[in-house]
Amino acid sequence: MSQVEEKSVFDDLSALIKESFPDLRCLRCGHDKFYLLEENIYLAKQDGSLFRKEINIFKAERPSITTLACARCGHLESHMTEILVSAPKPIPRE
Repeated sequence: MSQVEEKSVFDDLSALIKESFPDLRCLRCGHDKFYLLEENIYLAKQDGSLFRKEINIFKAERPSITTLACARCGHLESHMTEILVSAPKPIPRE
C-alpha cells in the first residue's frame, strides 16, 4: 500500500470515528485525545520471518478492527469497522 493510500485509509477512519462519536471521551479517564492505531496484521512464514498482510478495511474478507488508544492513559477501545460504517450517525448513547 502506498503512502497516499495509507493516508487515505487513515483519513477515512478518522472521519468515520468523528462522525460516529462527535464527543468521544476515554472510558477510563475522560480524556478527549486519541491515537488511531493502524491495523498491522503480521503472519509468520515457515522460515520464522514475518510479513505484513495488506487489508482493505472496507472490503476485508474478515472483520476489520478500528482501535483507538487514549493519549493520556493508554486505554484501548476497539470497534468492528463494518459495524461503524453501517451504524446510524452519530451513534446514540443509551
